[in-house]
Amino acid sequence: MSWIAWGKLTRDDSGEVVATLDLVSHCLDVAAVVAALMEVPVIRSRLERLANRALSNRDVDRLSVLAFLHDIGKASRGFQGKRFVGNEQKAWLGTIQFHECGHTHSVGALFHDDQLCQRFCATFPLEEIARWHPDLDEFSLWMAAISHHGTPINIASLHGRLTEAWKPNNQYDPFDTLREIGEAARRIWPDAFEQDGIVLPAPPAFTHAFAGLVSLADWIGSDTQPLAFPYDLAPAESRWSESQRRAGDVLRDKRIDLQELQSWLSGNRPAFGDVFVDPASRAPYAPTPLQKRMSDPSLGPLIVVEAETGSGKTEAALWRFKSLFEVGAVDSLAFVLPTRVSAVQIEQRIRGFIEALFPDQPHRPNVVLAVPGYLRVDGVDATERLPEFQVLWPDSQIEELAHLRWAAENSKRYLAASCAVGTIDQVLLSGLPSRHAHLRGFSLLRSLLVVDEVHASDRYMIRILQQVLSRHVQSGGHALLLSATLGVAARDELLALGGRASLREAAARESAPYPAITDFSGSRKIPATGSDHSKHVSVVLQPWLQDAARIAQQAAGAVNGGARVLIVRNTVAAR
Repeated sequence: MSWIAWGKLTRDDSGEVVATLDLVSHCLDVAAVVAALMEVPVIRSRLERLANRALSNRDVDRLSVLAFLHDIGKASRGFQGKRFVGNEQKAWLGTIQFHECGHTHSVGALFHDDQLCQRFCATFPLEEIARWHPDLDEFSLWMAAISHHGTPINIASLHGRLTEAWKPNNQYDPFDTLREIGEAARRIWPDAFEQDGIVLPAPPAFTHAFAGLVSLADWIGSDTQPLAFPYDLAPAESRWSESQRRAGDVLRDKRIDLQELQSWLSGNRPAFGDVFVDPASRAPYAPTPLQKRMSDPSLGPLIVVEAETGSGKTEAALWRFKSLFEVGAVDSLAFVLPTRVSAVQIEQRIRGFIEALFPDQPHRPNVVLAVPGYLRVDGVDATERLPEFQVLWPDSQIEELAHLRWAAENSKRYLAASCAVGTIDQVLLSGLPSRHAHLRGFSLLRSLLVVDEVHASDRYMIRILQQVLSRHVQSGGHALLLSATLGVAARDELLALGGRASLREAAARESAPYPAITDFSGSRKIPATGSDHSKHVSVVLQPWLQDAARIAQQAAGAVNGGARVLIVRNTVAAR
């Protein structure tokens, strides 16, 4: 075959192609990242929970093959025509329309057109791959891999109108490339093609997670920086062993695989006062009862903390992250708030915590400000955005730092950071039928999800948050909800996904505890602070809402008595 199908290419400023990476090599890079991700213990644990069974080595090989086939649509003549421009492209495409030059939905023609399907079966191990799927005619897991650009597809949604894109011309036959891809898969993963009658996991939640896994791997495997997967890493199939080695290095450099750091923390086990100190005197802080409880291993996967403002809920959440991270229960932290202002303000505090927890560690977690419009990692702001989705940083010449900034350079990747501090919308988007929801959702599975000021969410946001929390807990993940004024009904609603008995009847008989920690096993009152300080609050209802003079009279009397008074008035409906 004279034409070698390309998977990635680079153009100069004039539009001339100056470098290409063959399709098989690019697919191997992505498959190597998928295999490496599935070897990260937290990720493997989450996938196995969603699969409802352990994943065998053969399962991993088969899933790697499906990831290898994620870009099979690029073998079409339509897609290959994107290499050309102008009249040269028109000559190459012939009757092919430009909308037929994609590489996801165009795969449908291989399944729906009888002649193309026959050629596909004759040149590619389609029937063997079908036997890996529990749905022989749907290829749900393979379609999940093909959905890596963010829009879910299935065979039923594909159509055969793109048949022209797969017909050969006098220079190129797409089925030669399909044969080459199929043969490469057999050689690299021979065990995957051994038929044992066992099918891959079928639960929809697992399929959705696999879609996110491949999407994340495609972003990583498409990184052509010198320390990632450059075009000249190695040619063709000899690239596989190098891609495998490079995938492990890249996951560590991008702070996705933090096993070494977890081992270090587990061995050193710093105390609360080693991490949280008075900024002026440098004296260590003693943990409050709330903060002490956050290291309790008996706490459930979903926790609601209700305590007054200023009681140390943020530090409690961070200590919960430390306690889970050092035992390998989570790999990352996603700390989200309802507003951009609050997220920007708290990012510095969390960054200080990470620096104190991991002093002088070369693989310290990267702290990304996950707020659209900002480009900040570890306190460093980018200089400017450049064309082709590139970003200029003050120290861009240091190649090692490119991996640390990678997650911050696109909002879809925020949650792939080892510590993302941002707005709650970035988490809620993983629970909506939006593009790249699977990427966000899969990245989030590794995290301790902390939702601060959860009481500020409206009914719509709460319902979406419930869906996100349900998936998170179902996968074995951990979440922590913080509030000063949540209330029993809202707390009950958020914890209902654990099958927990309602607190509402009990609350009607007696006051619900406050401050309190609540998980699926119930609510426990905690002392407000570690000292003897306390305060008493009483509420008196008066029918003065429309009586401004009476309100002013009451306020003046309180001021004369030495009180400080704040009057809050909603003027939305005022005339």
